[in-house]
Amino acid sequence: MSTLKVTNVAGLTGSSTSLVDGVAKAWVVLEAIGSHSVLDSHNNSSVADLRTGVVTINLSTTMGNSNYPITQSCMSTYENTTGSNGRVATSSPQLNGTLVTTSYQMNHKDSSDSVIDSSRITSVIHGDLA
Repeated sequence: MSTLKVTNVAGLTGSSTSLVDGVAKAWVVLEAIGSHSVLDSHNNSSVADLRTGVVTINLSTTMGNSNYPITQSCMSTYENTTGSNGRVATSSPQLNGTLVTTSYQMNHKDSSDSVIDSSRITSVIHGDLA
């Protein structure tokens, strides 16, 4: 058996990342307090701050369908008055209740179920690109 070693792989059509199953198709690290600045990302064209605790990430290359998995986390650099620093992060490929392939929303709440802006949020998407 031979071993194939290459530096780059390119498909006949589309991007090279669509050739490999299991590779993240998009990810973002976002400072979500104040300016909502993107610290680092892949396949993200822009970020929209919809309201406290809700951010929309717009994708540069669309997903193949709206059934893609999203993994997300959020954290804060401070503790609230009870000493609890619990944060709940949820993501959905929804925009106004409609499943979409071009963007996804990230929602953040504290341990009391109140919406908050987190100091840092991250998300990773897997699935097939269009």
